[in-house]
Amino acid sequence: KSHNWGTEPFAWYFYSALPRALLGGFILVPISLLRTPPRIGLLLGHQPLQLLKLDQHRCRIFLPVLLFVLLYSFLPHKELRFIFPALPVLNALATLPLAALLAFPFLRTAADDAGGGVGYCRRMIRSGIVEACCAAVLLIVSALCAWLIFLAASSVNYPGGDALAELHRRLPPCRGDIKDGGRGG
Repeated sequence: KSHNWGTEPFAWYFYSALPRALLGGFILVPISLLRTPPRIGLLLGHQPLQLLKLDQHRCRIFLPVLLFVLLYSFLPHKELRFIFPALPVLNALATLPLAALLAFPFLRTAADDAGGGVGYCRRMIRSGIVEACCAAVLLIVSALCAWLIFLAASSVNYPGGDALAELHRRLPPCRGDIKDGGRGG
């Protein structure tokens, strides 16, 4: 009977529902599975192949969520509300690269301390970490703006509220207490 309510392709959750629900965080979830975010790893002197190593703990958190969404993908009728339980975990994973990025300025090396902090400032500017932090702030602000737009759209998208207001306007006012069944006595 799924066809009565509409059906979507198998991958719909991955190309439509999750990107809309997570907004910019959708891009950060795969990055969060890496042991060290790529730009920070290069700045800390990691070899490029080391950057592709997965964090086992994060993968153990991610895999059940992935399986949950995959299992729901087999159902022909798909709705975002079906995968709501997965969203908090995915949002939490998406915050990890941002947290590492914002904590990076506070990681000092012995070379920074030996140079009296001048090398530290140059490394920050050359590394592009300032631009990356600006991008993180832009991501957060754009998510907030999108949330406000979605909120405004949903407030006019649901006709049930208008119908209830019209019903209350047309019905005569009820006199009496709820306890006596509205008999007024």
